[in-house]
Amino acid sequence: GYAIVDEEFELGLVGASAPIRDASNRIVAVINVSAPKTRIGAHLHQVGEIVKRVGNAASVKLGAAA
Repeated sequence: GYAIVDEEFELGLVGASAPIRDASNRIVAVINVSAPKTRIGAHLHQVGEIVKRVGNAASVKLGAAA
């Protein structure tokens, strides 16, 4: 999955993050996209889906199950 941040840390800032896993299925890194809410706020869940796909692809390259 992915996680969403909607102005939780700073007003006007939103972001989406997804885990990157290794062959043991442990989280070893995270991919994140952050931007002003005026730029991606209306598309935040779409950005979340994109970072999830990228995180999954990186995980597979590290040996995680597809």
